[in-house]
Amino acid sequence: MAGEKAKITLEIVDSIVEDVQARTVEINEGFKTQIEEEVRSYRNQKEGALRTQIERIENQAAKEQSKLEAEMRFDVAKKLRAKRAELMKEFSNSLHDDVVAFSHSDQYKHYFESALETLKHEFDLKESTFKVREEDRSFVEGLNYEITDLPLGGFICEHGKQVYDFTLETRYQDAIKTFIAQSNVGI
Repeated sequence: MAGEKAKITLEIVDSIVEDVQARTVEINEGFKTQIEEEVRSYRNQKEGALRTQIERIENQAAKEQSKLEAEMRFDVAKKLRAKRAELMKEFSNSLHDDVVAFSHSDQYKHYFESALETLKHEFDLKESTFKVREEDRSFVEGLNYEITDLPLGGFICEHGKQVYDFTLETRYQDAIKTFIAQSNVGI
């Protein structure tokens, strides 16, 4: 009997040990699963925070880049406008100097006489009034004329209610406008 008691006790102890081992494996598996879930959750949380931080940094960088590009475009446009203005002023001054030189040349006499000839085919010049500068008086001797301030020369002819403008100032201004329109140099 003592042998049977020992055998039953051994079986009970083995059964308890098996239950404890099974329960220990079960608890370890539960801890392992819980730890893996907590690690996964922690990793996801940190990855999400990093993604958010990276997106914030990328957005800030994109804003900075846009701001710098806008500043550069503005600066380039400003410099371009300044250069255009400088070139227009140079062109205008050069053209003005050319017109002044023309008004003191033999070609100017031809221009003046040719313009008068053109008008002569339209009407009687003696029925008109010419506005000329003092130095151009000789071109309209024998016609009705008034001395006026025409800095670049030429003349204005008034015939009835019609006004014909052959001043070099008008030609100069028209040349500037034509240049701007044809060269797309709008300022």
